Amino acid sequence: MHYIIDGYNILFRRQEAHHQDLQSQREKLLSEFQGYIDILNLSITLVFDATDREELSRQHYRSLEIVFTDQNQNADDYIVNILKASSHPQRNTVVTSDNMLAWHCRRCGARTISVEKFLSKLKRCYHKKLHKRSISRRTLEKKTSPKKISSFLKDQERYEKQFKERYKDLLKQEEKLKDHPEISKDRGN
Repeated sequence: MHYIIDGYNILFRRQEAHHQDLQSQREKLLSEFQGYIDILNLSITLVFDATDREELSRQHYRSLEIVFTDQNQNADDYIVNILKASSHPQRNTVVTSDNMLAWHCRRCGARTISVEKFLSKLKRCYHKKLHKRSISRRTLEKKTSPKKISSFLKDQERYEKQFKERYKDLLKQEEKLKDHPEISKDRGN
């Protein structure tokens, strides 16, 4: 699933949106998304309106694509055009709380999700994945803990000692059998 995110729509719906300048907010958002992408293996295109740019600007960082539209196109139009040009728009989910944009995207065949639901789902999946990873690590650590290794080595030494004692007993029994007259008589024939 590929997520196409209405960049400023998500920025302005976040709680800290009014406490920082736009550049700082974008950088913080990109940093957060990169953390989510790394853990959840997401593919995201983040689209921002860029009224001061002459032409479209695209940057890639791993599975994160950042797009600034040119001055003649807003993010909504850019997103709808991407979906119209896509041979599989249903493989995309557009993240926006703009009802008109969501309606246009669904008409193109894409899925939509509100910013609030997306962020909630993203955080829930992220924490669930981290929890699974920590359980996996703890399980691995338990399997290879120093106590387990020490216990294993002691068991191995005990079994080796038992084997050697049993082997010595078998050798002694074989020697006794050699000295037994009936058995040595059978061997000679």
